[in-house]
Amino acid sequence: MAFAMTHQLLAKLKAAPRTLSYLLRDQRGATAIEYGLLAALVGIVAMQALSSLGNATGQTFSAIDEAMGKEEEGEFINLSPPAP
Repeated sequence: MAFAMTHQLLAKLKAAPRTLSYLLRDQRGATAIEYGLLAALVGIVAMQALSSLGNATGQTFSAIDEAMGKEEEGEFINLSPPAP
């Protein structure tokens, strides 16, 4: 029993360099990894863009809220951009 297990272990150890060499030459998974990295990069860029858009939108609504509050007090704030 122990001899058979030792023989199987030695056979696997002898095959290890060939298996490692095959795995290093195999290019099938490289494309999937590249697509995965590209998808992650697109996701990071999208999150950053949406974060910036959210901040700008929040600032706009804060300015509108402030202007509406001052309008109720009798003051008027012009929110339109200056004429060129």
